[in-house]
Amino acid sequence: MIMSALFRGTAHAKIYQKYRLVYPASVYNVILKYLDDGLHQSTGQRTTKFGAALDIGCGTGISTLPLCDHFTSVIGVDVSEAQLDEARKASSGHANVTYRVGLAHELDFQRDGTVDLITVAQAMHWLDASKFYRECHRLLRPGGVLAVYGYGVPRPRNPDVHDVVQHVCA
Repeated sequence: MIMSALFRGTAHAKIYQKYRLVYPASVYNVILKYLDDGLHQSTGQRTTKFGAALDIGCGTGISTLPLCDHFTSVIGVDVSEAQLDEARKASSGHANVTYRVGLAHELDFQRDGTVDLITVAQAMHWLDASKFYRECHRLLRPGGVLAVYGYGVPRPRNPDVHDVVQHVCA
């Protein structure tokens, strides 16, 4: 798979950790509000801390760490051990986060109906969507949420570059 080769090296993981954009708190606030509303509708209760969250395609943990203050357990999953090594370094001090090498559609370590939130930040295009959605259906508890978010598709003015970006992102 091209992705696993691209993200395998430690040098790339260090650069990725240093230069990857972070998401603003407002992104997580919207997701958490939506989750709280869904769980409230399902259970009739509000919560100050959610149960389990999975961050799929977590890379170096940039999208994983903001979840730690809101969940009892956070698990980041990625195909690259080098990326996860960087995530572990960045996560020191967060006892409720762990990282696992794996594929988005093979999350057998987690029991059925035990996950409140599954996130995919800027990685959906790497996943086998139909298999992943089946896995989400298995894992999410009633009222649980799958949140997929990213930066958007750039629109370069140079026509040649524009065509390449559209081809890659289509």
